Amino acid sequence: MHIRKDHHLSDSIDITEGVLQGDILSPLLFILFIADIIKFFENRDVEGLNLNNLCQILMLLYADDIAALSHSASSSEATLKVLKEYCDINGLEVNISKTKIMACRTSGRIKKKDKGFQFKGKSIEVVKTYTYLGVALSSNLQGDIAATEASKRGKQAIGSTYLILSRLGAETWLSKKKLHDSMIKTTLLYLVHIWGLRKEILDKLEATHLLYFKRIFHLPVCTPHYLPRLELDIPHISPEVLKYAYNWVIKILDMREDRLSKLGLTRLIQLSANYKSPNLNWTLPVKSLLSLIGEEQMFEDMNATHWKVNKDRILNKYRSFLKLQDLKRYSKSESCQTPIPRSLEDSLPIYLTRGSFHTITPKLQLRVANIYSCNISTKLGVIKLKPAELCRFCHNSEKETIAHFLINSTFLSSLRSEYLQISKEVSDHLNLIIILDDHSTSGFKNLLNYLTACSELFNSITPN
Repeated sequence: MHIRKDHHLSDSIDITEGVLQGDILSPLLFILFIADIIKFFENRDVEGLNLNNLCQILMLLYADDIAALSHSASSSEATLKVLKEYCDINGLEVNISKTKIMACRTSGRIKKKDKGFQFKGKSIEVVKTYTYLGVALSSNLQGDIAATEASKRGKQAIGSTYLILSRLGAETWLSKKKLHDSMIKTTLLYLVHIWGLRKEILDKLEATHLLYFKRIFHLPVCTPHYLPRLELDIPHISPEVLKYAYNWVIKILDMREDRLSKLGLTRLIQLSANYKSPNLNWTLPVKSLLSLIGEEQMFEDMNATHWKVNKDRILNKYRSFLKLQDLKRYSKSESCQTPIPRSLEDSLPIYLTRGSFHTITPKLQLRVANIYSCNISTKLGVIKLKPAELCRFCHNSEKETIAHFLINSTFLSSLRSEYLQISKEVSDHLNLIIILDDHSTSGFKNLLNYLTACSELFNSITPN
């Protein structure tokens, strides 16, 4: 090695030691070593992806992860030949076992002539999926594989978070929410703005996102998604995805005009006027999300300041739109047992900030109970109600609903008169709302005591 200063080179320096594995100097030295690779390919007229006749995108470089891009099989062959020449000159070796070729297409099988690629006499596998920089890419570029992998990692993060919660003894709603945001949401949404903008993918991510909250509150899996969102004041996952995409647009608009990202975005916007499929044009699903709130015209003014000024307004508008959709579903739902009045201005119910987690859980379970299943967690065990069946204890024609359990059950009348205040002047429905919407300290305590007494009674008998 020589050190150059101005036009002079130092004496030769022998390199006798490498760097430690994981040392930050390692990728930096490698980047310096291959700094001429793109110029090397350009000098040999290798064809990459043509970007509006303005430039060729030959490869994506990130440390030692290199993705060479070609527009055809013959172009790929030429790229491999030049790569062999570059490696021979610079003493580099290519790990063939980790090297793959993926032919991107909207549909159809890969032709035989597009499969026989070799490098230094060794065959290179042609694959339909490949993970690059932590993102699973598929040959159809629709993001489904990435969504499946993200969902899988999200569920693994849920398991890890659950283990941490049990070890820490985290007993407040706030602590559980913070762990979700720092561990699960960040794992689930890794680079989501690149691959996760389609509705089908957003729905899959939403299901994984809410799985954590359903699990910590022991809610049935069949609980409609809008119920925990409304009760816990949790927004959809899609505003987060839109925020990432929106920030990415701003970041690109702040770049120089000659940056590939900016050239690419400009070209995608031009093509979007005639190409309506959202699968192969990144701007179209972003426009689709914005169109839900009447803001698709944002792409008519690609000025960074314009996008920055409107950011908070658009994101808040989108969150409100989705919450309004949840409220409409809730108002028309036939699966909710307890239709509590809710509005767009509702925030986190105050009872969730009181007491330990095991004391707030049963009240939430009652407030979001559905007509198919309802489990009520108490310190003496779980009360399992079967809303679709007749009450096991009263032996009458009434079903085992929340209203029956709290208001009408003759079997529980003595406990109800001791702990709950039931008015004969109002309907059963209004009595139910009064009980579940009473967030006062006394009302909260009385409900817990009633549930504990019921659990103790149920444990002491075996119903016929």
